Amino acid sequence: MRLGEPYCKFCRDEVESITHGLLDFPLAHVMCMHLAPLEDGDNLFHSSLFDWIQLNLFMGNYINGVDWSVMWETTCHSLWFWRN
Repeated sequence: MRLGEPYCKFCRDEVESITHGLLDFPLAHVMCMHLAPLEDGDNLFHSSLFDWIQLNLFMGNYINGVDWSVMWETTCHSLWFWRN
């Protein structure tokens, strides 16, 4: 939200983008690493934005009885809300 500047206000030298805000931003990266099923961790960080969204929406895994897509959607919303 630094109007007129394309850079993340926390990272300073990273251009703000959807990918940066939801995946590459250090807090987002740590959250994904702690929440994601271990067998899917590599795919989460080495996919295009479209593939990353598709993978998370249709993974079909449950973590502690919670559907992964619901957990992922809530995490993305929380990160986006916090950053903005």
